[in-house]
Amino acid sequence: MRQLFYTNYQSGNSGLSNGIMSIECGVVMAFLTKRLLVIEGNVSPPANIVDYSGRVDNSHPSRVTDLLDIPVPWVEAEAEMLSGLHSVELTEHNLMDSVFYVPGTVDHLSQDASAFARGRTNWICEDEHLRDVEVLRVSEDPLVPGQSRHRHNLSFYSYLFYLDNENRRAVYELLTRMQARQPYADLADRIATDLGSFNAVHMRRGDFKVTYGVTVLDRQPWEAVDALDHHFSRDDQLLICTDERDDPFFSEIKEVWKDHIFIDHYILDHYADAFQALPTHDSLALAYLSQLVAAKSQDFMGSMTSTFTAMIQRLRGSAGKREDFKFLWNELPDPGMQIERGRHPVSECVPLESGVMVEELEGPYSWNRCSQLLNPAWMREWPESFLSERALASGQSWADALSSRGDRSLPTGSMVACFEGLGIRISSRVTGLIEALRDALPGGHGSGSVVAEFEIQQLGQIYRLSTQGKVISEVQSLTAVPRALLSHVVPLIARARKGSTWLQARLFSATMPRC
Repeated sequence: MRQLFYTNYQSGNSGLSNGIMSIECGVVMAFLTKRLLVIEGNVSPPANIVDYSGRVDNSHPSRVTDLLDIPVPWVEAEAEMLSGLHSVELTEHNLMDSVFYVPGTVDHLSQDASAFARGRTNWICEDEHLRDVEVLRVSEDPLVPGQSRHRHNLSFYSYLFYLDNENRRAVYELLTRMQARQPYADLADRIATDLGSFNAVHMRRGDFKVTYGVTVLDRQPWEAVDALDHHFSRDDQLLICTDERDDPFFSEIKEVWKDHIFIDHYILDHYADAFQALPTHDSLALAYLSQLVAAKSQDFMGSMTSTFTAMIQRLRGSAGKREDFKFLWNELPDPGMQIERGRHPVSECVPLESGVMVEELEGPYSWNRCSQLLNPAWMREWPESFLSERALASGQSWADALSSRGDRSLPTGSMVACFEGLGIRISSRVTGLIEALRDALPGGHGSGSVVAEFEIQQLGQIYRLSTQGKVISEVQSLTAVPRALLSHVVPLIARARKGSTWLQARLFSATMPRC
């Protein structure tokens, strides 16, 4: 039997969500290559083991394969099991720097493929030279023999696999079967039903206090309150995911949200018997159960660069919930900034609008449009991962399912403002901007012969106006957009309608409601 020998990320010695992500990649590779999956490093993730003052039994901690169904034939790697078999490494590169593609006829130089790759040049597949190999290895052996630096098998599947519609449909269907084992799914459903309506937040603190490239030690409780206030009512129930309930950081948050629960302790307090009845009932099972419950929230906000957050966001989107990928704040430092464990000067290098990443660039895939400082393989999940009903039916990615590929590079909202029978088309992706302009511009609900088209983009705190591919103005605030726009519209209308000079005074009196 042909085998895929696959090493779990860091041989399993990482966090729970990283382990899930890594094994997902191995599962999909085994499925696409029609091989038996041999998992090396299928061990309990040590990063999520918490004592809870003896309230959980960690003597037999869970593995990823204990918590999720594995929808392909698989076995544990054993010593010498590959002895005497012809084996070949699939790639010498990290998976996060690679693209696995099917079919083998993919044009790597096509515009769409280049956009998907976002600079990656390591395209890998099981070509005709590898199909007869007994063992295809995707290991984490050293990049160079004798050196300590290893390859890493870690990536979100949405970013790793470049597939045609037929194979994507098959992979999506496969992944719908790589879900929580039924006892964990059932208990999560029961808890969420009992809670009723609630919002959820994941505040990553514990290990982030000693992690390079994050700001957790310098963040203040009021910053979290301010971020949550943009989306959550203080009267609604707030579910908090953290393994540091007693951290003084949460005192102000608990005071503001009177109706709050720390989900891990809540499960131990109110569902102890049901939790103990699970096939595994250690702190890893508790963390996974907490993740499943949080994904059933009405709204959710998480911690940037946390894959625990990313998996909640993916689960929500795949369940059909609105998921805008909201974050409490930016964690990344400015390029070249000096960093230390848990802190660096607070930066806005990844611009957020009420916690949602601002799309700064153009492109057909989500990772083309957001900050290029992000590593798309793990720093956040993407809507292309959602296993939506429409994506399953058509084989298209989430973004394709919303609109045709050719239309995705165009602004998503537009209006035609009509003045004296002449139309001015205004387009923008900025949330709420078109609706606000309809109220701010006289004639905003009309239609006419379009004589000019304008596009408005948001780049951090800057609003950029362009026409015919040329930038014509930049302003510092949303309220300045109508005046900047009209300063270019009025001369156009005046030249076309000599008698409409009265329009200029009226136009410049327009005010911009808040979006």
